[in-house]
Parts: sequence; C-alpha cells; structure tokens
Amino acid sequence: MDAKNPKEGDMIEFPRSGYKHYGLYTGDGEVVHFTPGEGKGGSLAPSTVVGGSVEGAVRTDKLQDVAGTTDWKVNNIQDNKQEPKPTQEIVAAALSSVGQERPYSATSSNCEHFATECRYGKAESAQVKKVEKAAENFRQHLADELFQ
Repeated sequence: MDAKNPKEGDMIEFPRSGYKHYGLYTGDGEVVHFTPGEGKGGSLAPSTVVGGSVEGAVRTDKLQDVAGTTDWKVNNIQDNKQEPKPTQEIVAAALSSVGQERPYSATSSNCEHFATECRYGKAESAQVKKVEKAAENFRQHLADELFQ
C-alpha cells in the first residue's frame, strides 16, 4: 500500500487535534466523508464528544481541501482483520450517501463508522474502542484503589 497514492475505495486518514478524520477516496482527487455540520472534518462540537449528537452530512470534497494544511495517508485500518468489499461497491456506497444528513456522534456515528461501513459492511471505530478501553481500565484501577 502506498500511503500517498490512493486507489478508489481506500480509506484516507486526516490527523486532527485529538482524533483522526476519515474519508473514502473515490478517484479524481476526491473523498467522500461524513462530517458534523457543514465543515470539512475540522472540528467536533463539544456535545458530540460526550455522547450527544449534532446534525451531520455526507459530502464529497477534494482530498487536499479536506487535508488543509495537515498531512494525510491511506489507512485501510481493518484490512488485516476483515475482507474489504469490492472496490466498485465501496465507491458506490460512498457516492450514494453524498448529500444525506444524519445525526453525527463522536461515539456512535462518526466519520470512521461511515468509512468502515462503506468499505467493510460494518460500522466500527477503532478510536472509540481505544477510548472505551482506556475508560474501562481507569474505572477498574479506581475501583481497585478504592476497595483494596
């Protein structure tokens, strides 16, 4: 996999402050991505971080416009665990969603959920799982300290 030469259907990772934004490359320098509000995946409303939701939209933008001044890379994060759908199905799923508005939640319906749903047929977020695991470890540590 070449991190800077995406193929149609590849997941593109855009680093942001405190999280990673994901989209799907659909060719011709374009990505389809799910973002809160009308933005390009640049920031999250505080309510989405604590489990609330805001209105979000699936949109298509130039990859470089989404990246802005940050870097980006191809990151098909589940390919080692799941077989991706055929390229045409991935691209069709992404493109058929463009223009849809739906609730956006950082914990249950975010850009990574959207991209993995299109690519693998199952909405998952490794970022959310990582935070949930850290929270569980903290709760367990706290309980151990309180009740020892």
